[in-house]
Amino acid sequence: GDYWQRPHCFSATKKDGVPLYKLARKGEFIEKEKVLRRIDSIKLIRFNFPEVEFEVSVKSGTYIRQLFVDIAERLETIGTLESLTRIAIGGCTIDKSISENNWPIRKNENLFICDYGLSLNNVLLFKELEVSNADSIKFINGNPIQIELTDLKGEVWVLYNGKLLGMGKYEKGLVQPKIIFPKINN
Repeated sequence: GDYWQRPHCFSATKKDGVPLYKLARKGEFIEKEKVLRRIDSIKLIRFNFPEVEFEVSVKSGTYIRQLFVDIAERLETIGTLESLTRIAIGGCTIDKSISENNWPIRKNENLFICDYGLSLNNVLLFKELEVSNADSIKFINGNPIQIELTDLKGEVWVLYNGKLLGMGKYEKGLVQPKIIFPKINN
């Protein structure tokens, strides 16, 4: 549900354009007004007094450490947050990630993140536009593509045969290339 949270004094929230953490490092601790946040779920994973492990699903902007402080205060106790693991941000989840000690390393070879990571169109959720071969050639050469779609506006991912070519911006019947990804030869 909804939850009113006061940003902590070491947060990135700003006062007069300066992040609070910069002010706090100088000894100036600012108390901001509470902000409405959204908690989708809190699930108890393990309770072995005095330790508690839980999983929280929240909307953007929620400070988990501050949530922990608020829960402890509500229970009229104190606590220490021993560890924090972010398991998802949008479509990016920890189970789809590669730990640093397993990063692929190849000497004298080109290494492309697309071989190991998520495609950008699975992270930044713009509409996708599958184009013809002729339009794909125009797009990768930096030329606009004429498209008459009424539900399309703003940034779009441009694909050909399911492969991401780049990002374009749709305006007035044209998709203007903004970012073109280099062709990768396998």
